[in-house]
Amino acid sequence: KVTARLKRMDEMNLTPVVLSVLILDGEGRRIIAKYNKGFCQNSLEIQQKFEQKLFKKTKNSPVRSDADIIMLDNTICIYRAAGDAKVYVVGSMDENEIILNMVLDALYTALSTLFRGQ
Repeated sequence: KVTARLKRMDEMNLTPVVLSVLILDGEGRRIIAKYNKGFCQNSLEIQQKFEQKLFKKTKNSPVRSDADIIMLDNTICIYRAAGDAKVYVVGSMDENEIILNMVLDALYTALSTLFRGQ
């Protein structure tokens, strides 16, 4: 019984997964991008198309101190403005938005601390 229960838990994959982390400038150009788990890793062209769609959908959003969330191409995208750039964390539709937001907050805080005074 225990072995079957462990196998089911492994199939459910309880570990949160971030599909990508992106930082785009005010014109939608990539500053940095990291793609994981086979998401958009086939070619640079696929990545750039995803980034363009993401920027197009978020470029007119007001600058706020809190994160915003959108759904795009069967993914959950959480983003936050950082000056003239936007920081994005992308996860699957099944991912917990709170976990993704915690990743975004940690990244935003680290970058803010690193670039303070510059």
